[in-house]
Amino acid sequence: MNKILFVDDERVNLMLFSVNYKNRFTVLTAESAEGAMAILTENPDVDAVITDMKMTNTSGLELAAMIRQQYPDLRVFLLTGFELLPEIEQAMEQGIITNYISKPLNFKQLESIIGI
Repeated sequence: MNKILFVDDERVNLMLFSVNYKNRFTVLTAESAEGAMAILTENPDVDAVITDMKMTNTSGLELAAMIRQQYPDLRVFLLTGFELLPEIEQAMEQGIITNYISKPLNFKQLESIIGI
């Protein structure tokens, strides 16, 4: 089973993701960039990271850049309620994120975008 790290600063979103995808993926969750980086250190077998764009202390793009520095081959997906913003497009062109996923999240979209 593929291992997905889902990062969001809203606990309800972490719980919903875990409940909805627990039968399809091994789901790890983090409420912050720091928590996400700690989980990645402890779980080098994570297949992909999905991070919310808007978080309190560190944005999803900032987290993606941190991940890219330490784990250059790890696929990182940005979850956003917005359309394709210039900064998201630029992050994709620079290889900081693999792709973006639009909210509301649904399984078919998730599966097709992350390819797992």
